[in-house]
Amino acid sequence: MVSPPKDAISGGLACLRASLVRVLAVLKARPVEIKALITVLLIVCRAGAPIMRSNGKSWVNVLNPPERRRAHAIRRQQAFTLIELLVVIAIIALLMAVLLPALRRAKRQTQAVICQSNLKQWGLVFSLYAHDNEDSFPQGYQGNGVNAEDAWILGATLPYYKELELRMCPSSKPIDRPSAEGLRGGTFTDWGPFPNSPSGREWYDAYATGSYGFNEWCADVPARASWWGLNHDNAIRKISVKGASNIPLVLDSVFVDTAVRETDAAPSNDEHERDVYSASWNNNAMKFYSIDRHRGGINAVFVDMHAQHVGIKQLRRLRWHKNFDTSLTPAYDTWLDSYKDY
Repeated sequence: MVSPPKDAISGGLACLRASLVRVLAVLKARPVEIKALITVLLIVCRAGAPIMRSNGKSWVNVLNPPERRRAHAIRRQQAFTLIELLVVIAIIALLMAVLLPALRRAKRQTQAVICQSNLKQWGLVFSLYAHDNEDSFPQGYQGNGVNAEDAWILGATLPYYKELELRMCPSSKPIDRPSAEGLRGGTFTDWGPFPNSPSGREWYDAYATGSYGFNEWCADVPARASWWGLNHDNAIRKISVKGASNIPLVLDSVFVDTAVRETDAAPSNDEHERDVYSASWNNNAMKFYSIDRHRGGINAVFVDMHAQHVGIKQLRRLRWHKNFDTSLTPAYDTWLDSYKDY
């Protein structure tokens, strides 16, 4: 007999070694699932082990004697045995344990891609509005012959889109009960719904819910309007503004519109744990955006119409209004210790 070449033996040993390394890596990466599978197989083997008894001449399986085996021979050819069925179930359970986390990650990634697509369409909406209005943003406040609906961001832009789903991030869902904090949503819940007007026919009845927030500083506010007490000098009035790539326009949020200030801070440990935010519209409004909806942060579209992921701590580096100081670094509560610094 001819001996196999040494190269073939070495190659076979190398393949065997590589296979063992891969098996050990799988066992190390999935200890819980492997342990569960081994436990099931042990139970199956014990359950299926025959009970033997001696009749003085030979050993007889009292639970499965020869006559019973012969009677079941044909049926066993046409059906699964209990042991085979349990082994298949165990293998399926193991595969599901391995695959489900990957499927969940794929789902979250798909939702993030759809979210950024929605935001890019919002960028296009504002671009079309600005093209028709001398390069300006909506007023944000009634005046100069413009009523409240046409001045507000959602009302002013309504003629430029048809699908109301554009207001919704696919990772967020509507609230099926009144929010504990009024109209605000949460990390994965929409803001709203707004209460209906007494007549049910007021203009704001059309803006029930959503999961994106609008930067209220982006507004061509009338000179004499009170503008909710905000400083007119901080307004970003034109879409063709310098530094547009760092000015947020529409973002994942727990409220419809906000005016972030330098003194605003991220949510406390308690607010984060309960997913409830104590901020008001123009007081600590940074809390409305400091949510972990997409991989440690949120998605946003900027005034230059590009969309990107924004980390929670990165929110402080955005230029929210014309004179916003992006160099300040506030004190964060401990729930943000593991998040990336910017």
